[in-house]
Parts: sequence; structure tokens; C-alpha cells
Amino acid sequence: TQAASGTNNAKDTASLNKEYEQLKGEIDHIAGKTNFNGNAFLDKADPTNPGKDITIQLSDAANDTLVIEAIDTKALTSGTLSTLADVAGATTEMGKID
Repeated sequence: TQAASGTNNAKDTASLNKEYEQLKGEIDHIAGKTNFNGNAFLDKADPTNPGKDITIQLSDAANDTLVIEAIDTKALTSGTLSTLADVAGATTEMGKID
């Protein structure tokens, strides 16, 4: 939202873009380190520890389960999100995040 404002100069926009890039990196870092009993589920595309769906048994009934589906967060940050280089780019990125 801040980067989509027309009141920023080039230096402001560059600083906001740098912060945005750091946030994307932190999302990737969190996704790579988050696990449940050693099973990653936030980074499905990681070749060393690929995320996998986790099935949790909820009762003694065989079909009473909950599946937490693994997602590919890297596809979001590297494949979907790009840059805040200008107002148009910032507006586009806000739409992707929503």
C-alpha cells in the first residue's frame, strides 16, 4: 500500500522494494524451517526435504482424518511476487497478495 502511493520519490520506492525483497526472503526462510515432527509441509518443492501432506487421525474411526496439504511457498515468492519498482508494480503486487 505504501509503495503504491504516488508521493514516493525514486529513493523511497527503492527502499520499499528492498524491504519487500527481504520479506519475500523471510517467507522462504520460514517455509523451509517449519515442520511438524520433522515433516516439512510449507515448502513442497524443496529437493532436500520436500513438504508432504500430513494426515492426522481424529478418532478411532478409520475415515475420520484431517489432511493438511503441503504447499509450495517458493512458487508464491519467486514465481508470483516480483517487484515494487513503481506505483503500477506495487498495485499489481497488492492484488497478488490478496
